[in-house]
Amino acid sequence: MSRCRWLLIALCTTARAAADPPPPTGLVELPVRGFGAAVVVEATPERRDAPVLIAAHGNFDHPEWQCRVWARVVAGRAFVLCPRGIPRRDAPRFTYGNSVALTREIEAGLLALEARYAGRVTTSPVIYAGFSLGAILGADYLRRGRPVSLAILLEDAEDRWSPTLLRTFVARGGRGVLFGCGTPGCVHIARRITARLRSSGVAAGIADGRPAGHTYWGPMLTALRNAFPRLADADPRLR
Repeated sequence: MSRCRWLLIALCTTARAAADPPPPTGLVELPVRGFGAAVVVEATPERRDAPVLIAAHGNFDHPEWQCRVWARVVAGRAFVLCPRGIPRRDAPRFTYGNSVALTREIEAGLLALEARYAGRVTTSPVIYAGFSLGAILGADYLRRGRPVSLAILLEDAEDRWSPTLLRTFVARGGRGVLFGCGTPGCVHIARRITARLRSSGVAAGIADGRPAGHTYWGPMLTALRNAFPRLADADPRLR
């Protein structure tokens, strides 16, 4: 199957998934200098110096939808920061230009978060979660962004774990990786990479949401909620 056809399938399945977002929860709009407003889910008030989970959406997606999903997974143990990205021209949805632009937007968002929640949040290392395009661009963020303690990559980028990326992730303090898979192909690749990560001392697992397909709720959301506590054990700030 051609690469173009794979890209078309991914775009269409993302569009179908995004047609039915989860019910709303408490979201906060965060102005970000030089970029569109981010969306934030606050950590529970009793948590001081709570970590930040960055939730990068897919192509043809919304930051609000990502924050609604990750609010359920994180359950108040961390702040969730969902970068907006740039508007698409063909629909009222959002995408990201490239990994450099996303890294800059995340950095600006973290600075805005630090200013707004001084004393309640710690922004290094971060936890990175990305879906589809957000996962693909996240592989570069693991190399060039702020240090990442835990990486959660859904429905893409499981095949981007080169030996160089693995060494860089560990050297920068990476402790755990979770792959979220709603398709058989994703699970097949993630199993191989998970074994490689574990052999390097990284806590690694798979949130198997089959047959959810290319999405991040439904069976996938259930799988993430079940798998996240085990991953969180690798970062003491989440306990």
